[in-house]
Amino acid sequence: MELSIQAINLLRDLETATYELLDSLKEKTGIGNPRILATMNKILEDPESKVMGKYYPSSSVIALNYGAELPDLIHLYSHHIQAYRLGQDKYEILANEDEARLPWVMRRLEIDAMRLATTITQLLDQKAAIEWEHTRRSISKSLEQIS
Repeated sequence: MELSIQAINLLRDLETATYELLDSLKEKTGIGNPRILATMNKILEDPESKVMGKYYPSSSVIALNYGAELPDLIHLYSHHIQAYRLGQDKYEILANEDEARLPWVMRRLEIDAMRLATTITQLLDQKAAIEWEHTRRSISKSLEQIS
């Protein structure tokens, strides 16, 4: 039980650090933050993908594996921006259609998210990004030790 509480507290710390990082983007994009759910569970955006997390447009949630690195987070945040711009319904229709038809690397939203991630990375406060990565590594190491 004690280890579970420790793990949950560390995951919440990662969520807090992630909100702090995304707040710097919120000011520049004018788009509200998604909800962040940090997890110890192995979660990938797609079985063909190496992105360690998943974006759930219906609830505006980014589920982020504790081992995810900054490019993973930014990629998932790109999907949040896409859903905001397209509207949740249109985003979900497009995502579902492409998932049924195309491999991950050929899906329109994935290609656009890769492009968009480059732009978002340029908007990031580099000090905040470095601090987030340092915090993530520390939390990841602590979670590895208790699991």
